Amino acid sequence: MPEKEPPRYDVLPLDDPALWPEQPVPGVDQGVQAESMRNLRGLHNEIPNGYIKRDRQMQAWALSNSLSRHDMARAIGVHKTRVDQIVRELTLLDQERKAREIIARIRPHMPDELFQEVLKQQPELARYYEDMSEAGI
Repeated sequence: MPEKEPPRYDVLPLDDPALWPEQPVPGVDQGVQAESMRNLRGLHNEIPNGYIKRDRQMQAWALSNSLSRHDMARAIGVHKTRVDQIVRELTLLDQERKAREIIARIRPHMPDELFQEVLKQQPELARYYEDMSEAGI
């Protein structure tokens, strides 16, 4: 079960106060250099944002059966197994998110005995609840 989105989706904060030149170029205003660093970081963040959009679109096409995984793989230059892996990964992340949302919504309104009964009837929710409890969520 994935804990978080894959690292290829990580974006870096644009408003990071530590984003300031450590080795400033002499004769160039450090404010200009810091702005250039923020611009570069913005360009960098377009890469994971592109992966997010591409992968979510592939998931939508796969789940709606409107484009074959084979053709998706050909379009982006990977093997079909990689497309399968991306779709599966995102689907598991979606299931985990939904389970956590359900638990967060129902838990405060249920007596312990009733909640434990729900977890017995829904073992997939129990697994997520245990993970949340261990993480202190």
